[in-house]
Amino acid sequence: MLLAKGIAMLEITAVIMGKSTTIHPTLIWDQNHQILIDTAHPGQLPLLQEAAAQEGVLLEHITDIVLTHQDIDHIGSLPAVIEQANHAPQVWSSDIEKPYIEGRKRLIKITDEALASLDLMFPPETPAAFRAAFRKMLEHPPHANVTAQLLSGDKLDICGGISVIHTPGHTPGHVSLYHHASQTLIAGDALIVENGKLAPPIPAATLDYKMALQSLKALADYPIQHVICYHGGLCSRQPSEQIARIYAAAAL
Repeated sequence: MLLAKGIAMLEITAVIMGKSTTIHPTLIWDQNHQILIDTAHPGQLPLLQEAAAQEGVLLEHITDIVLTHQDIDHIGSLPAVIEQANHAPQVWSSDIEKPYIEGRKRLIKITDEALASLDLMFPPETPAAFRAAFRKMLEHPPHANVTAQLLSGDKLDICGGISVIHTPGHTPGHVSLYHHASQTLIAGDALIVENGKLAPPIPAATLDYKMALQSLKALADYPIQHVICYHGGLCSRQPSEQIARIYAAAAL
């Protein structure tokens, strides 16, 4: 979905763990740069390529990959996106998330307890071979080198300007991004969209829920016309007011 010149929200839908799941990476581009923000689940490169092509962008021309955080549905196709690019893209993340994305630390949510309870998450009819392959993927997730650091408050002077906003809580080094030219917030998992409205992140999937809510205060500094949430998609109905209400309710 094209939001404005040079920015589009992608829609990637597939069956994951027996359920149809839709996620929303973002593309931002100009004459010199093509930026993919988050890379979907493992094995979803063809879906990313198809979605990008629908917006007139060839993913092999990607120049930069920005990762909001380390979760598997955000970094899953990272190595594949890099491999298919004509020239090695710059890979950006916060310094806190870097060792997880590079595979030097186990993904913070893939605990021994989470792995032990994995079988309970599958539908009963799931083949044993698939369960084993899925477990192996979580224990040894896709990874790649991070080549550039996202610092909170920095503004990347490309594609109409992109500001980095530190929004920890969902993960310790989670970042959101603000595209100045279109006044769009790319929230990652700092927010979700439910029934067309913004909502706080899902508590069960958030490491520090209180911190995640406190992080929303940083978003008040930006005039936001659109919010792209990785889970739930687009919200363009008074997003700044909605964010302010969520933060105010959390502060009570």
